[in-house]
Amino acid sequence: MTKTTKLGMAAGICALALGPAASAPAAQKGVMLMNRIGPSKLELYVANADGTGEHRLLPQSQNLDYNASFSPDGAKLAYVSTKG
Repeated sequence: MTKTTKLGMAAGICALALGPAASAPAAQKGVMLMNRIGPSKLELYVANADGTGEHRLLPQSQNLDYNASFSPDGAKLAYVSTKG
């Protein structure tokens, strides 16, 4: 599982610092981000480019989390989080 550290939030925009295993640029690692959309939830998932190894990025979040994007160096992740 990827270790994450919440860096901050302003106007619903959040950033995470990713642990060393995820610090290489996403394109080099073959990693993709996905949104899972349900009737009352939006969840962020990360997986290998071939779809294997999928897991929820913020398993304890009770918010609607979406629009994730890796920083150019792959060390951070920005996303939008709002109360559901």
